[in-house]
Formats: sequence, structure tokens, C-alpha cells
Amino acid sequence: LLSLFGARPQIATKARHLVIAAGAFAAGGPDPAIKSDIAAARKVFADWPTPLIAAGTEVGEALPYPGASIEKDFAWSPAHPVVDAYRAFKPMPYDAPASALAAMLHAVHADKGYFTLSEPGTITVLDDGATRFTPGADGRHRYLIVDPAQKAAVVSLYTALVSAPPPPRPGRGRGGATPDDETPAS
Repeated sequence: LLSLFGARPQIATKARHLVIAAGAFAAGGPDPAIKSDIAAARKVFADWPTPLIAAGTEVGEALPYPGASIEKDFAWSPAHPVVDAYRAFKPMPYDAPASALAAMLHAVHADKGYFTLSEPGTITVLDDGATRFTPGADGRHRYLIVDPAQKAAVVSLYTALVSAPPPPRPGRGRGGATPDDETPAS
């Protein structure tokens, strides 16, 4: 996207910020997501035109998706792709790191205070796929920090959102009453 003609002004106009699940900021080791395409990660961190917030691997490890939820919260569905993928990844039960869920939760509910933000700075990608955060008042990057007081609330939201059954499908075809067809009772 960043390479497309005219994309940067469009992004700057349409996106308040970018929240991504990438990097490692507490331990600083290589992140497999970054290591898989170091050049692309460097481009995003260097060229993204709006503020960028990263949910590092340490966030996913501190707030994992509970394996117990797979067994109990999806009972409403005899076959569910999340359950199938979870079981196929490795033997059950296990809690899965959930950096992507943390990024999604912050992107949707930044105002709820589920996470603390680092000070502003700049995130750079090293040759081995590790990320380095350099604080700086003029930096456009920040990363999520887990608030231990919010851990139970965050994991509860994860399970509620991921395992929620879909809403019932609306009626199809002819013959179904619509709210406009109803007449008031006399």
C-alpha cells in the first residue's frame, strides 16, 4: 500500500493511527512475524504516515487466549474454524499468545484503558528481526504495555468476543412479516 502512488496522503487523511501485532519490546528478541519479512516491516515502521502503536510478543504472552475457552465456549458450534485451527496447531490444552487480539482490542477500545502506552519514540527493525524502541518526544511510535489490573477484564473480553455465536440470520424470501407490516393493537 505504501508503494502506491498517492497512498500516503490518503492514509494520513483516513487513518488516525495504525495498531499492529508486531515486535518485542520487553525482552527485545526477534519476532517471527517481523523476521518473516524484515524489509516489509522496516518499510512500515519507517514510512507509515500516521502514529503507529505496536502490540509486542510480550503482550501476547502476558495475555494469552485460554485453551479452556476452546473446550467450553464454542460448544454452540459442532464445527468451528477457530477451534479446528487451535487444535491443529499443537496438542490441547494450551493457552495461545494473543498479540493480535490485544492489538484489535486497543484499536477498537483505546479509550477504555485496557493497556498503557509507552512514551513516544521510534521503532526500528534490526537485521535479525528484533525491534528496538528508542524514546523521543518527536517519535510517532508507541507500544502497548500490559496493565496487570486489567488482565482479567482483557482475557474475559477475548473469550466473549472470539467465541460469540453469530447473530441469527434474517428471514429470507416472501411471507415474512416486517415491522412496517405490523398494525397497532386496538
